[in-house]
Amino acid sequence: MKQLNIQDILFNYVTDTSKWFYWYHSPQRLEELYKQDHEGEPDYKPDSECNFIKRRWRFKGKTVTRNGGKNVVIEENLADFFDAVLDEVRLKKANDFSEYALYISDNEDLAYFRNTVAKREVIADIDYNKQRDHAVHTLYNYLLGWYIFEHSKKLQGSFESHFNKILAIDLDKHVDDLLKFYTTGQLKNIKIPDAPQDSVGLGEKSIRLVHEFADVWTIVSLLHDIGYILEGSLSSASPDVEHLRVSNGSKIIHDYFNHYFWKSFEVDFRVGKNIAKTLGVVVPDFRYSESLASLGDRLCDIGSCENIRKELNDIPKFTTFEKSCETSQKTEDKNYQVITEEYGLNREAFSIWKEHYKFHNKNKTMEDILCVVERVYKNMLWVGSDYGKRNLDHGVCSGLITLQALTFFRELFWGFWQTEWETAKNTRPLMPAAAPVVLLHSLDTQQGVSNIFLAMTRRDVGKACIFTTQKTLRENTCTIASGDYSTPVSQRKPFKDKQGELNNDYDRVSRELFERIKNEIIRVPKRIRVARGNIRHKYNVRDKPCTLRSDFWFNKILWATAASAIHSIIQKPEYKKQCLKHLNIELKQQEQHNDSKQQHKNRLDNELKELETLKIGVDDDPLAFLGVFVDILQEWDRYKVTGRGEAVFSGDEPLQSTRVYLYPNKDKLDKSFPKELYMEDSKPNGDSIYLMYPAGDNEKKDWITELKKTMGYGLKDDWNSIVEIVAYVKSEG
Repeated sequence: MKQLNIQDILFNYVTDTSKWFYWYHSPQRLEELYKQDHEGEPDYKPDSECNFIKRRWRFKGKTVTRNGGKNVVIEENLADFFDAVLDEVRLKKANDFSEYALYISDNEDLAYFRNTVAKREVIADIDYNKQRDHAVHTLYNYLLGWYIFEHSKKLQGSFESHFNKILAIDLDKHVDDLLKFYTTGQLKNIKIPDAPQDSVGLGEKSIRLVHEFADVWTIVSLLHDIGYILEGSLSSASPDVEHLRVSNGSKIIHDYFNHYFWKSFEVDFRVGKNIAKTLGVVVPDFRYSESLASLGDRLCDIGSCENIRKELNDIPKFTTFEKSCETSQKTEDKNYQVITEEYGLNREAFSIWKEHYKFHNKNKTMEDILCVVERVYKNMLWVGSDYGKRNLDHGVCSGLITLQALTFFRELFWGFWQTEWETAKNTRPLMPAAAPVVLLHSLDTQQGVSNIFLAMTRRDVGKACIFTTQKTLRENTCTIASGDYSTPVSQRKPFKDKQGELNNDYDRVSRELFERIKNEIIRVPKRIRVARGNIRHKYNVRDKPCTLRSDFWFNKILWATAASAIHSIIQKPEYKKQCLKHLNIELKQQEQHNDSKQQHKNRLDNELKELETLKIGVDDDPLAFLGVFVDILQEWDRYKVTGRGEAVFSGDEPLQSTRVYLYPNKDKLDKSFPKELYMEDSKPNGDSIYLMYPAGDNEKKDWITELKKTMGYGLKDDWNSIVEIVAYVKSEG
C-alpha cells in the first residue's frame, strides 16, 4: 500500500465532506447563495457561458475521487492544483483558487497583488538571489493552517477564547438561525459537519467560529507575501534613494486604487474617484512615491478613517474601555478618545495597530512586538540589515498594502452609507475636511467663500453631494484631464469652453450615476450577510435593512493585517537584536569579575526569560502565531525563482512533498508510519499533530534544526504542543 505523503493527506483533507473546510469552500453552496442573491435582476444569467452578462457565477466545481474511491465535488482550480505536475500549471491553479478563497470573504480584488508578485517571480525580476516561489507557498500555508485549526483542540480553544473574550464576538449568536438556513431548500444538500467523534474537531455549533476564523485566516495566509511587489535593495553605502523595481511596485499599487479597484466594481473610475473625494475619502496616490523613504512612509498613511470612526462611535463598547490601574486590581472606564474624538483615527498604521492591541488585549506583549517590528522595518529602510542592503520588508509592506485596500473600501462604504443625494438649492454646501472641491451638482449660493470654509469644519460632512459653482472658486478648483487631484492647484490646466470661460462640467455627476455607483459599492453579497447573521433580509439599498458589521474593521482587519506585518521580521536575527535593545538587555556570555558562576547563570537565565516575553505564544495571539508558524513549517515543493539552472547541478536539493508526512495524532502516526522508516529522537505526547521531515546528515540539509532555529527567534516554545516536528531516516535494514 502506498504511503500517503503530505500532499496526499492535504488532498484527502480538502475532499473530506465531514470537515468544515469542504463545507466552507463548497462551490455548490456558494453558487446557490449567488443565485439567491441575484435571481430576478435583469442583468443576471445563471449560464456560465454568457461571458458578457454582468451577473454570472464564474467558478466551477469538479468531481474528484478520494483515496478510498468516494467521488466528491470541489472547486475546479483546487482539484487541478493537486493534479498538477508542472510548476507553471501548479502556480496558475494556486493563484486561481486563492482568488476563489478571497472571493468567499469578499476580498477577491486583492488577488491583483498576488498575480503581480507571481509575474515578477516567473520572469525572475528579483534582486535576492535565493528567492523562492510564493504563489504555491501561500496556498499551502492556507491549507496547512486550516488543517491545523481543524485538528488541534488547543488552537481551536485559543481562537474561541480570543473571539469571545478579547474581541467580544458572541460565537453563539445566530447559530440556530444559520443552521436552520443551511438545512432548508437547496442548501440542505450541502451537509454541515456533524459533531466529531474524537472531540477534537468542530461540530455544527461551531459554524460561527469557522466563519470568523476564515475571515482573518484568508488575509494572513494568502496575502502575507504581496509586499514582494516592492522587492529591491540598495547598498547601505550608496547615496541612491530610488530602485527601479521598487518604483515600479509603487505604480502597481497606484493603479490598484486609481483604476483596478473601480474596474472590479464595474463603475466609471473617473466619476468614482471624484465621488470618493466628496465622501471625504482619500484615494491613495503612489505615483510620486518612488524613493524607499517616501514609499515606506506613504504606505503607513491610510487616510483619516473618519467615516469608519463615526460608525464605531455609535457602538457603546468602543466609546469606553477598561484600563488597568497600576496600584490595584480594580479597573476604571475611560473615554476612548481614538473613537470618540473627531479624527481620532487619523494616524499612521503602526499607531492604529497598537491601538487595536491596547484596546483589546490589555497586555503589552503584542504592543511591544509591534514596536520592535517597526524599529527593524525603519532600520532596514534607512540603515540596512546586516548583509549591507537597504530595503522594504515584504511582510510589513504586505500588511500595510492590505490595510490600505480594506480601509479604503470601508471608508467608501460608510461614506456612501452616511450620505444622501440632496437637490435643495438653498442647502448650504458642505465639504469634507482636507478634500478638494468636487462639483457634483450646480447650486446657486450667496453665502460666500467664508461659509464654504466654515462648512469644511462641520462634522456632518456627508449629508450633501452638492457644491458651489461660484466663479470666485473656479480658479482654485479646476481639474486636470485625469481627474486626479494629486497635482498642485497652481500646476493644473483648467478646461475652457468655446467662449474661453473656465468650465468644470468635467467633474459633475448626475444623480442617476451617483446612485448607481453607490448601489454597487454598498451591495453586501448574501454569502457575507448570511455569515453575519443577516439571513431574513433581502438586499435593498434604499431601505437599508442590512449592512457590513461596523466593528469588523477594528476587530478583525486591524488584527489580520498586523499579523501579516509581523510575520517576516519576527523570523529574522535582526528581530532578536532589537528585542535586546528594547528590553535594555546585554547578554554577556563571559562572567563578570564580581560574579560567581551561579550568579552569572542566574542573571543570564533571567535575561533570557525576559527576552521570551517578546515572543508570540498561541494564547498571546493565535492568529499571528499561526501565520508565523505555518510560514516556517511550509518548506516542501518550493521551487527557486532565481538560480534554478545552477540548482539542477549543485547546492542543496529542494525538499519535495514526497518526502514529508503529516499525521493528525499519535494514533494515526503509530498505525500509518512506514515500517522501513524509523523516528529519531522523537517524544510524542499524544496531543500534537505530527509533521515528519527527513533527518539531515553531512550531505543533506538538516531541515529540523533550521526550522527550530527560525521558530526560536519569535515563537514561544509552546508551538510543539500544536505540531511536533519529527525527523525520520531510512532504516538500514
